[in-house]
Amino acid sequence: MRWPSAFCPGCRGHNLRLLLLLRGALLATLLLSLGVVQAEPAPPAKRILLLHAWAQGNPWPESINSGVRQGLAAAAQPVELYIENADTTRFRTRDYAALAEFIGHKYAQQPPDILLAADEQSLEFVSRYRAQLFADKPLVFASFPKLNQAQLAQLGTAYQVLDSQDVAGNFQLIQTFLPKVRTLVLLGDAATAVGREGLAQAIEQVRDQFVEVRDLRATPIGELEKILPDLPTDSAVFVSTWIRDEQGRLLDPFVTLPKLLALLQVPSFTGLDLALGFGITGGKVTSGEWRGQALATLALQLLNGPSAAQARTQVAHQAVMFNYPALQRLGLAQQPLPAGSMLLNKPKAFYETNPQAFFGALAAIVLLLATIGFLISLLRMRQRATEQLLEGEARYRLLFEHNPSPMLVYDTERLTCLAINQAFTQAFGYSFAELATLPVSVLIEPAQHPALLEAIRQAPTDINSAALRSQWRSVTRSGELRDIEISTQAIRLNQQPARIVLFRDITERLQVEAAQKNSEARLNQIIESSPVAMIVLDDEQRVTHWNFAAERLTSIPASVMVGKRHHLGKALGKDHRLLIEALMDGMTIEDMSKVSGSHVRESKFSSQVLEVDSYTASIDRWLHTEATLLRDASGSMNGAIQTMLDISEVQRSSRQLAELNVGLERRMVARTAELSQAMQQLVQSEKLAALGSLVAGVAHELNTPLGNVMTVVTTLSDHLSALRVDVEGNRLRRSQLGEFVQTCTEACAILERNTRRAAELVTSFKQVAVDQASSRRRQFKLTDALQETLSTLAPLYKHKPVTVTSEVSEELLFDSFPGPLEQVITNLLSNAVTHALGEREHLQINIVASAIRWQGQPAMLLKISDDGLGMSSDVIHHAFEPFFTTRLGQGGSGLGLYVVYNLVTALLGGQIELESQLGQGSSFILRVPLTAPVNLAEEAPAVAY
Repeated sequence: MRWPSAFCPGCRGHNLRLLLLLRGALLATLLLSLGVVQAEPAPPAKRILLLHAWAQGNPWPESINSGVRQGLAAAAQPVELYIENADTTRFRTRDYAALAEFIGHKYAQQPPDILLAADEQSLEFVSRYRAQLFADKPLVFASFPKLNQAQLAQLGTAYQVLDSQDVAGNFQLIQTFLPKVRTLVLLGDAATAVGREGLAQAIEQVRDQFVEVRDLRATPIGELEKILPDLPTDSAVFVSTWIRDEQGRLLDPFVTLPKLLALLQVPSFTGLDLALGFGITGGKVTSGEWRGQALATLALQLLNGPSAAQARTQVAHQAVMFNYPALQRLGLAQQPLPAGSMLLNKPKAFYETNPQAFFGALAAIVLLLATIGFLISLLRMRQRATEQLLEGEARYRLLFEHNPSPMLVYDTERLTCLAINQAFTQAFGYSFAELATLPVSVLIEPAQHPALLEAIRQAPTDINSAALRSQWRSVTRSGELRDIEISTQAIRLNQQPARIVLFRDITERLQVEAAQKNSEARLNQIIESSPVAMIVLDDEQRVTHWNFAAERLTSIPASVMVGKRHHLGKALGKDHRLLIEALMDGMTIEDMSKVSGSHVRESKFSSQVLEVDSYTASIDRWLHTEATLLRDASGSMNGAIQTMLDISEVQRSSRQLAELNVGLERRMVARTAELSQAMQQLVQSEKLAALGSLVAGVAHELNTPLGNVMTVVTTLSDHLSALRVDVEGNRLRRSQLGEFVQTCTEACAILERNTRRAAELVTSFKQVAVDQASSRRRQFKLTDALQETLSTLAPLYKHKPVTVTSEVSEELLFDSFPGPLEQVITNLLSNAVTHALGEREHLQINIVASAIRWQGQPAMLLKISDDGLGMSSDVIHHAFEPFFTTRLGQGGSGLGLYVVYNLVTALLGGQIELESQLGQGSSFILRVPLTAPVNLAEEAPAVAY
């Protein structure tokens, strides 16, 4: 494991400043959350666009990204970093048009303030399309070789980071470190034409300094796999980035280089720090993080204006590094390194890691030789002490092993693991055997490695110092990322400085905190963007929110109100406190109403919400105000919220509507009286028409018996005159007198029979007429009422093909109104004869009545059905409506069934239903209580129904 950024001369100071800055930011955030510091509105963030030619996820651009982020962390103003990976390094020919179209479309609305080109291909793209996409935006780019002022001027506002591989410096390093090298082997090619030109120039400068320069840059990988294992032992290999296949295509160096370098038996050198991890011996290298930090430094200078930039060209840091495992593999571990070199991954010697123990051991040996006799005498005491120490160590080991929190002990110098407990293995997935071969930094996200190393370097080694706490992003063995909080304490283990670390997973806590912050931000956005004026107070009645709608309604800006305690009523021109303040003061609703002069009430939606409608003279508006207390999870009051809605237009509309309603009510009363009178007249007309039909039928029926009487009387008068003549002429014979007596007897029988028939008709008509002329309540049998009604209606269908049958229970004894009931039967039978017959040859009408219980009382079920024409669904729907008739213009008034419905449902207290289908007849089903409702008038004019 290597840590290039840890060897940067300015990195440690930079990381310290970054930690101080982060600690200051956290302190400011805490003060803001406690309400101690009044936050100023944040300035708009500066947008920085970083362009890569490499694909996303490639280690090289990721290391540049890390360096840029580290550098931008020191920005004094908000900065937003946007990264685009073009992935053009894999292609021999590059079409930038589509990329330019994509970039232009994506950043058209919010263009970046500064452009960063991380490599030569990105610079090539920006040079072609900068005028089209971002003509006036400053450019910071990394390239080689160094451009002069004239070349920079051609790029406009442009600044260069010069950090390409120092090829000549690496050739010089090979000669210095390995003077016996005779053959220089060139493996791999540069990524761009500029890089290839620089590499060619460096080769020409040193060609005479080596016996042979073997150029394998264009050799395909298949041939390289055959050549590299057999290179002469006096060779050294300089490795560039790109390897090609047999078709000349560029291959991924992060795949091909480790494979090829494993075949080498000679030293290898490079100019990129990332390649050191592939097994390369060393080199004068630059790193992606250093390049990113240099780009960020120039970008931060440009954020303060072009004049703030110290120079238009900045050289990225480079250093000579060697990889100890590679040196050891080639037998060069003891070779003296050039001055200023850094040696990576070398295990420290015992005397280096434990100098005190080493020299203490020497002193102990001398002391042991001088005091051997004394030590022998104390042997048993030491044995007992050892036993006690072992016993205590066992107890501490037991506590360590069975602690429920993950724990780890590491060597602070080697950064290797010395011990872990069971909880650690369960949490991170590593066994001790696995972790003992890895640096402890493997537990932390790679982007945080520089900060981790700096924290370890600055951690106190005194075992009496206070424990340290910090937060990190951890990585488990399976690659899972977790947020952790660690507590570390310096200890000494086996006389070696070490630290014991306790881990606590805070992922869920941070997620909850983030969710809470998002919720608070969302709530603030809802309040601020709400169209309803809102005021929010904290538990000290200090205004925390005065949204835009409140500003617009009251004409008082939020800057005047927020953060201060106010008598809000005075602010709005009132001599009393507002509803929200009175509510927090604990006033009762009655006191609030008395003080404000308005009716304060509980909301109909919640008893916890109070509302009031009041006039505010200072803004000349009627306001509907609602207020409620805010409480925390424990139920304690921690503030209140009030909404104010302008209801001035509603108030004016209400007054106008009230005045309009008064006028409408007056007109409605008058019109109702007129309609009632007209309805009574129509109903009376209908009844008179019905009675007229009855009178005509009865008159027709009376005509027959009365005609018979007249004929008999006339005949009898003739016989009497003839008898008188015979008597006066003394011609009367006994036989004539006997015939006359016989004739008179027959005449009397005929007269008696016809006069009785006439009397019965008159009696029935009289009873029906009397019952239908009034609503007199009495007891009666349904059979009697039905018989009288059918006798009266017989003339109606006597000469038509109509048959009426009835099946009525003798038990149906009513205490009700016979007139209205007879009227109902009359109207239904008349309706059937009039509408159901049509052109049919015969019409059958059935009347069936039986006793039932309906709505908990004795009642009658009456069904009057026919097999006539029937009705459509539309006619059924409107059948009981007034003035609805299917015989419009043919004598129908449309009131027959309407009168039936009103009599049944109102006066008789019953229910009526209609069932019918076209061509299958109709049925009227009545349910009528045997005892009429007692709350109806005993007598009422017939027109009432």
